[in-house]
Amino acid sequence: MNQKTHIICHIPKTAGTTLRRHLKHLLEDQKSLIHLARRGNIVCKKNSITQFLKRTQLEKNLAQVIIGHDVNYETKLHVSNNKVIESVTVRDPIDWEISRYNQHVNRMVMRKNKPISYEFWLSKVNKWHSQFDWLLSNYYCLKQSISNMNNSLKFELLLSCFQNFDNIVLLNRFEGFIQHLLTDLNLNCDLSQLKNQNVVGIDKLNYFEKTALNMELIEKQTEFDYTCYKYIQSNYSKSPFK
Repeated sequence: MNQKTHIICHIPKTAGTTLRRHLKHLLEDQKSLIHLARRGNIVCKKNSITQFLKRTQLEKNLAQVIIGHDVNYETKLHVSNNKVIESVTVRDPIDWEISRYNQHVNRMVMRKNKPISYEFWLSKVNKWHSQFDWLLSNYYCLKQSISNMNNSLKFELLLSCFQNFDNIVLLNRFEGFIQHLLTDLNLNCDLSQLKNQNVVGIDKLNYFEKTALNMELIEKQTEFDYTCYKYIQSNYSKSPFK
């Protein structure tokens, strides 16, 4: 078992796009680098490439990095002949929620629609407003059933979920994780060309207003996520990039 496969569960707004686009300069896209997501499937279809999950075992074993929103607890089974290292990145909950809101509103404006308020986004837009709800919904394939669970049950499920990952990386230590990943794969570790993608204030506008109402709403919304985030900080901080 000499071949290694790093499997990275990409929670939205946690720098997964930045990492994937950097890796595209170092690995062969959709062969040694697999984008396991809707957009990855579109690339395969456009270029007449067999989608990863439909490939032979020998072809699957060529994957050095599998990254995307569609990574779940079963992904490792597709490369079980390799040494598998699973990772996920999380970020400060308020920063995550603001980033999700800005992503949605910027897309609305790009489509010639008017911006919506944060209050409207929170109460009316059917999106996950918790990165940990997103993780359970997608990694454990629980989908919308997460919405009907109380926080105590979700936290127990998250404790189980965390056990699947070799690396739970805090976003503020993300570059250290990338260096570790590249070193482990014997790739060029020069990060001078690493470029953060979709940055508010550079690539898109910031529509979140720090009014008293918005701050009250977002602090209430992220209470559970901060419980989870603080648990990660306390229990997954042994390596320099976690």
